[in-house]
Amino acid sequence: MTKSPKKQPPQDLDTWHDNVLGEVEIKAIPIEYIKEINIVFSSGEVTTIDVKSKRLAADFEEIEDLLEELIDDYEDEIDGIDFSLNTAKVQKDMTKLTKRFLKKIKRESSIR
Repeated sequence: MTKSPKKQPPQDLDTWHDNVLGEVEIKAIPIEYIKEINIVFSSGEVTTIDVKSKRLAADFEEIEDLLEELIDDYEDEIDGIDFSLNTAKVQKDMTKLTKRFLKKIKRESSIR
């Protein structure tokens, strides 16, 4: 009888974020992973869009339109845009997808 491997202790999210997301080139971020967007203006003012609460009240296109309008209106005054991610959700979803992928590969390799 084969023993199942023991579960590893959960990693510290900051370490996971630095080790995994720090190495990934990100061209698009699904809206469900964004907690908030901080728009930093040259005056030092920071405007925060709480995406998590807006997701409950609006559809994704509405959030995208709001952000595009804000960027278009203040493009010359914006120094930067920071995205705060829900790393726990990213980790959970990636773990789930990885397990599903590995099961599929294992199943396919046993068929051959």
